[in-house]
Amino acid sequence: MDNLQLTRIKTIDASIYQPIKGYKFSLDSLILTDFVRLRRGDVVVDMGAGCGVISVILAKRHSEINVYAIEIQEEMAEIARKNIELTGLSENIKIICCDFRCRIKDLPAGSVDHIVSNPPYRNAKKGLLCHDDMELIARHEVCMELEELISAAKTLLRSGGRLSIVYPSDLAARLIYLMKNARIEPKRMQLVHPRKDSKARIVMIEGCKDAGEELIILPPIFANE
Repeated sequence: MDNLQLTRIKTIDASIYQPIKGYKFSLDSLILTDFVRLRRGDVVVDMGAGCGVISVILAKRHSEINVYAIEIQEEMAEIARKNIELTGLSENIKIICCDFRCRIKDLPAGSVDHIVSNPPYRNAKKGLLCHDDMELIARHEVCMELEELISAAKTLLRSGGRLSIVYPSDLAARLIYLMKNARIEPKRMQLVHPRKDSKARIVMIEGCKDAGEELIILPPIFANE
């Protein structure tokens, strides 16, 4: 990370370092932190943590949770460590730099209360790929396919544990299908529109493992108003 130039972005909750060039966290991650519901003492996994923005904000707002921030890219994991240290959250957040598809010793099956993720969603086999390696991994399903993420959530979550995820709204059917197949029942859903006169761009869904059918549709969010 010595040669990586960083910029500091101030959010409502904390100032976050991220690369000047390459992948940067988006509004999607910030909106997701407002959507997530946590309880005191929850064990939380931030799957694909990037620079740690979601982990930092959640730990700032909920001081008695324990967060495992999983990030495959070493440079991004180092930036996340820097953000965690600067915000004084080292006791609340642990960075795990690994491929989430591998077995994680710190996270045995059924031990997690809540998984949060803003995963890559672009098909790596279609369209133009990002030239920057950081952006490629963060935006395209190269190291994290949705099926693999949902499968990992099924394994890690306890019965009654929850998954909160943000995803493109035009792919919502795929997301809901995979969640239900993994016994993670969608319970809350909220659409995010750029403006009132535009179609939804992203959807946030909270699912509960081994729960019954009952889906609450929350009022929409208009991001630019």
